Amino acid sequence: MSKEVKHTTIFYGWFVVAACFAVTLTLGETFWSFGVFFKPLESEFDWSRTLTSSGYTAFLIGYAISVISTGKLADRYNPRPILLASALSAGLGISLCSRVNSINELRIFLLIAGLGAGATWSVPTSIVQ
Repeated sequence: MSKEVKHTTIFYGWFVVAACFAVTLTLGETFWSFGVFFKPLESEFDWSRTLTSSGYTAFLIGYAISVISTGKLADRYNPRPILLASALSAGLGISLCSRVNSINELRIFLLIAGLGAGATWSVPTSIVQ
């Protein structure tokens, strides 16, 4: 009795690489889109350029914290729940930005988005490597 072994031509790792590419691709919409909203925020709320920029600074602080912490977590644990939690955090922060009424709200919401967005770089990079 011999069993036939079927060989698949598609390596499962390529699906992981494609998924990591898709996750990393979303980085652009959170990381680089603030410039699109800069002037409308400035004129709508009558904020100075410095004040408006402080929201993006909060995003970058959250992003930096997240990149370091989620990269280390992904090396030790399963990266799926880390990416899920980060995606929920980034989505929540971006969604809350639609409800901004003050500069402090913008800073807090972008900080939340940054905490989620950091994993879109560090986790896929560590998985693919």
